[in-house]
Amino acid sequence: MMMLKMMLPFDLPSAPKMDDAKEEQTPEAKAEAEMARKQAEQEKKRAEQEKLDFYQKQRDAAKGERSKIREKYNLDPTPEPSDEDEDSDEEEEDLDFNPMEVDMSDPGAAAKKAQAMAEKQAKEAMAKAAGACSLQ
Repeated sequence: MMMLKMMLPFDLPSAPKMDDAKEEQTPEAKAEAEMARKQAEQEKKRAEQEKLDFYQKQRDAAKGERSKIREKYNLDPTPEPSDEDEDSDEEEEDLDFNPMEVDMSDPGAAAKKAQAMAEKQAKEAMAKAAGACSLQ
């Protein structure tokens, strides 16, 4: 047996025990199990709340530090993102190109249209970058 344990470093699983009479839980045992489950849930909720409080304190401290730096260097405060800003971003992401609208009689039409759109977007991006990065 010792030789077998040396060859197999892990434990062999034991066979499950077969009892003819299954143990039934008494009402007291069921009540204790329910109480233990409720305590575990409460502990989990408490731990989650502590975690949320901890991170909220960190966010508040960071916000205070940023405001001190803004005051020190006379910077404008960063605006809070609004729902309108998020909606406008989604509208910009909508593409005008729909592959289902392309005439399939000309196999290169879809590629040409996509290439034209890509070039247009690249020109817009270059113009925007040139305007933002111009030397004064």
